[in-house]
Amino acid sequence: MNTLSQASSPTLNLLTFSMFFRTQHHAKELEAEEREAKRLAHLRESRTARFEKMLDPRCAIGSDTFALDQQSRAKALQQAEARAEKINERENTITMLAELARLEAIEKTSRKATALEVARALDEQKSSQVTRTTWDLEDPLSKKNGEPIRKGIDDPRLGLSSAQVFSGEDVSARQRALLQQAQVRAWTAQMVSEKNAMKIALKAKDEEVAANMVHCAKLAGEIEAAGIAEHKARERASVFQNESLIAAKKKQREKEKEEDMVSHLGHFSLAI
Repeated sequence: MNTLSQASSPTLNLLTFSMFFRTQHHAKELEAEEREAKRLAHLRESRTARFEKMLDPRCAIGSDTFALDQQSRAKALQQAEARAEKINERENTITMLAELARLEAIEKTSRKATALEVARALDEQKSSQVTRTTWDLEDPLSKKNGEPIRKGIDDPRLGLSSAQVFSGEDVSARQRALLQQAQVRAWTAQMVSEKNAMKIALKAKDEEVAANMVHCAKLAGEIEAAGIAEHKARERASVFQNESLIAAKKKQREKEKEEDMVSHLGHFSLAI
């Protein structure tokens, strides 16, 4: 029952999403009808205003700029609404497709899990038949998975007539193959662990280099800011010094002018 409920839950989700999609589609149709009704009403109003404008004798000469501007604005508004509607429809379509893909993936996963459960149940059912006397005859891998005819010279299952060893006979082939497989698995696991450790070390080194670069960039910025501040301070000091020199020279020139004027006045008074 749990398996059936798990398998049917994606179907219920699909039905729910289909109903939601139909509701959204109906709402979009209503919104589109409302927008169309507004557009028609606006068009009727603009046409009425234009007709009244045409009947006005004051606008009989020249072009109707008001109506043209109104039409241009209405057309631009209509184009903007159409673009917004297309963008909204595209986004809704993308969202719906993503949701459908997600639900299909969930349903596929549920089907796979159900198939695995069924296969596991069949395997358990078949494995319960090992107590039968004909199980070794029905098992196609019984000879492959069974024990070899003899494991060695001292195998108690063999008699004296089986003491001879034939040329090319390899009694320990199975054990050696298992040992080699275990060695290969261990070597593979070691290589994977070493590769992962190397990746972690390289990542840590890259992070350290990136942190050092950020620190160097920060220090360079601080040094540059300090240099700029020092340069500005020097410029301000130079400007202040130049202003002081200009003021001093100006005062000196004014003093010289006053002295020249006093001397001229003295000479003029003596001449009189």
